[in-house]
Amino acid sequence: MSGRGCRRLAEGLEREQQVLLEAAPLEQTYRESLAVYVQAKHDQVERTEDRLETVREIKEGMGLHSPQIAELATRKMRAGNPELASDWDAMREAARRHRAMAKKQEQEREQGQERSRGQTGNGRNARQT
Repeated sequence: MSGRGCRRLAEGLEREQQVLLEAAPLEQTYRESLAVYVQAKHDQVERTEDRLETVREIKEGMGLHSPQIAELATRKMRAGNPELASDWDAMREAARRHRAMAKKQEQEREQGQERSRGQTGNGRNARQT
């Protein structure tokens, strides 16, 4: 291998090494940023859970003006946490749809059983006569 070839090879290897060295801190920075973000979201969830627990306690301990206080607490929570309120609404809607689907499936299953009983009963009557 000539001097030029060795030099090009060395320069190529140096560039690769430099890229690798620059990429390592970037990946580390990404991991650190992700960890900070995940921790912040975890803290946010804990704060929201605390607020919801406070709302539940208020709701359970209310007297004559219970509906008004619950409505005020709900409005305040929704105004302060619109993303959480949206998630909660979506979760409730999904649960409602699930219940409706389960009820429909149960009704269809019962109708199928009734049809099969009716067909079995008709078959018996036809054989007996």
